[in-house]
Amino acid sequence: MNYRSVFSLFVLVIVFITVPLITYSEELPWDSPKWELRGKEAEFLGQKAFIGSATLKDVEFMDGVVEVDIAFSGERTFAGINFHILSPTDFEEFYMRPHASGLYNALQYASRFNGLTDWQLSHGRGGTAAYEIPANKWMHLKLEVKGSQARIFIDEDKTPALVIDNLEHGAISGKIGLQGAANGSVYFANFKYSEDKNLVFDAPPVKYYPTGIITDWKVSDKHTLDTISREFYPTKKFMDKLKWTDVKSEKTGLVNIGHYITKDPRNTEFVVVKTNIKTEKAGLYKMEFGYSDEIHLCYNGSLLFHGNSAYTYRDPKFAGLIGYYDAVYLNLKEGDNEILAFVTEIFGGWGIMARLEPVSPDLIKTASGITKLWEVKEGLTIPESITFDQKRNCIYVANYYDVKAPGQNKEYISKISADGEIINLRFIDGVNKPTGMTLHNDKLHIVTREMLLIADPDTGKIEKEIKFENPGVANDITVGPDGKIYVTDSLKNQILRSSGEKFEIWLEGGDLNGPNGIAYYKDNIYIGNTRDGCILKIDIKTAKITTIACLPSAVIDGLVFDGDDILTNDFNGILYRIKNNGEIKMELDSSGIQLILADFGYDPETQKIFLPAIYKSGILTYKLSR
Repeated sequence: MNYRSVFSLFVLVIVFITVPLITYSEELPWDSPKWELRGKEAEFLGQKAFIGSATLKDVEFMDGVVEVDIAFSGERTFAGINFHILSPTDFEEFYMRPHASGLYNALQYASRFNGLTDWQLSHGRGGTAAYEIPANKWMHLKLEVKGSQARIFIDEDKTPALVIDNLEHGAISGKIGLQGAANGSVYFANFKYSEDKNLVFDAPPVKYYPTGIITDWKVSDKHTLDTISREFYPTKKFMDKLKWTDVKSEKTGLVNIGHYITKDPRNTEFVVVKTNIKTEKAGLYKMEFGYSDEIHLCYNGSLLFHGNSAYTYRDPKFAGLIGYYDAVYLNLKEGDNEILAFVTEIFGGWGIMARLEPVSPDLIKTASGITKLWEVKEGLTIPESITFDQKRNCIYVANYYDVKAPGQNKEYISKISADGEIINLRFIDGVNKPTGMTLHNDKLHIVTREMLLIADPDTGKIEKEIKFENPGVANDITVGPDGKIYVTDSLKNQILRSSGEKFEIWLEGGDLNGPNGIAYYKDNIYIGNTRDGCILKIDIKTAKITTIACLPSAVIDGLVFDGDDILTNDFNGILYRIKNNGEIKMELDSSGIQLILADFGYDPETQKIFLPAIYKSGILTYKLSR
């Protein structure tokens, strides 16, 4: 064999190895015998289309891509792709709500078990997403599935419109279908699918789960409402007839009752759930809980609470989403304590979740080993951001709003010693609404609404101004090792970058969802989103974004590194540590007294953390413990 033949064979082998392993691909017209159709063909906006629902027969789809063009008339409807269909009552579903265009739930993932769709139990990241859905316009919809993960792309967007971290049915195979109404509110065209084992997904982000989750439950068989009065603790005769299933909650604490019970759609039905709480010492506990749709809650043999969280029950727009939204206070006795509830399903998901925590006289809760050092209670005006200066052993405090001179650009930067002594209250004066700050090349960099200010940290003299072009809400700042400056714009979902003379848009949109806190660490930029509570890692060379952790319901503000750990805070008063091994730990919680904590400063050598209590116009300082 000559060298040219050897080289050709080598290239052929490399191409064979690197081409994605697409084992099957097919585009199916609507008249294909492979379809089971429940609708009809139609014409819409120049396309040969189909209206209604359809299922592919004799298909076992697990990993791969499903694509279809979709168009909406603008009427209220629910339409999308069903996949991993095991039976008419068990499958995964993705659908769009054109009547909720632009809202948080325009896009929806839900699972169906035993005929019950659990959309009220599936919301937030991985369940719902906002999207502008136009009327009378074709959109290209692409679903990618790998194992127990999936993602949705719309049109030519390179960033997924919705990422599903955990498919409820797991990594299974099943049929594929389209879900739509046959009334002309939605049209489908150009359907195709391919099996592809070579898709690559990022690992799901680490999520924070609150402490005290009740994990062990018993769920009874189902009963209709005329079986027993739910206004009383059930009789022994009724309890003796119940058939029980032992279940474990999900990590969030959710027990999806629909996984275990087949509800009759013709009736409103309930189950009895119960758990035992064993305590070594009597005391007062707070039990936060969520339910769908109605609950009658009993404690140690007596009715304690009744609530109805059904869809539209409380107002016409009430969705009835499940979460830790209600609470009761329990005087737990030493030994065994019973929690029992009637949980009634009406529409949209059947579930319960609960967590316990002891009631403490401490106004601010801290993790073990954390100690309070000092506090500034007055003198400051809306402290929004703090930066620690190791060289001068002091902190700089950005006072965001001067209530004595509103609208006059009279805000200022304070200089305070690391021991709490105010060195100069108005160290840098006449600054317009300062937010994030950082030190670089021994210069203090200050983000304001219109520009970046660079000041001398000894004299407070402003030496340079770099204006932002058409800023929304310029917020926080970090600097890379090459001296490039990165600033978040929380309103415009942008990261701005400058080499020191002019700012340009580096990244925009996509996973940036109200970006605020920002930090450089080991060739990556880390971002904290205010709108979804997620921490993003961005490769500084490729700009690839990876979501590494999510803190449900958090409004991320500050973000710094403590070794390999991330310290970040929820604006609502909670400080978290995201450890290098993926564990998320709550360090401090002041949410019980509604103490709003903004962008904090940190000294990693002494482990002092300086927390601005923004609306109390004060500073709390603690010593952390790794």
